[in-house]
Amino acid sequence: MSVSSLRDRIMADMKSAMKSKDASALQALKLVYADCKNKEIELKTDLDDAQMISLLKKQVKQYEESIEQYEKGGRQEGALEQKKRLELIKSYLPKALSKEELKSLVDQTIGELKATSMKEMGSVIKAVQSRTAGSADNRLLAELVRERLQAV
Repeated sequence: MSVSSLRDRIMADMKSAMKSKDASALQALKLVYADCKNKEIELKTDLDDAQMISLLKKQVKQYEESIEQYEKGGRQEGALEQKKRLELIKSYLPKALSKEELKSLVDQTIGELKATSMKEMGSVIKAVQSRTAGSADNRLLAELVRERLQAV
């Protein structure tokens, strides 16, 4: 049973947050750890880095929705706290590709797959995602693939 390095890093950071009494970071990391453990129990195996990245992306989405709700409700303190936690979680994700880098990768993938219609959008997206290992914004990726395939 090998343990992912990302998971190890999160555990180490959780311990240091406990020692430094950083309640906000500790709370965010405990949630990540709990999600990780639940997923490991469900899969009956330790998570690898790709699975951890997927789990972290889900949490980022949840924090973004939570921030939006706090702001709609006029609760700026809560939104600020959620933003701190969001930034902490994002720090574990790979650096996101720029729009230009992603555009280039999409064009290259479309060329390699010889994709010519919108029917092939899913296969192009999957191919790009496998190359980016979690460093691409999925909404932006879908938008770019759609643009490119409509132009073909």
